[in-house]
Amino acid sequence: MSDPVFHPSVIYQDDRAALEWLAKAFGFEPSLIVTDDAGRIQHAEMTYRGASLSVAREFMEATKSPKSL
Repeated sequence: MSDPVFHPSVIYQDDRAALEWLAKAFGFEPSLIVTDDAGRIQHAEMTYRGASLSVAREFMEATKSPKSL
């Protein structure tokens, strides 16, 4: 049996700025960035020491960044 995995997600108003800030401030590295035809990020993941984190922009009414709340 494998260990359980915890994969947190963080929500920001500006996902591109968040990717840059998380890399600079904490050393996270982008591991996956999926964009649409217009270049908007649809899904992003970063890693740090083997752990991964999803980074997203606000979407829908129920998904807001702490700044918006």
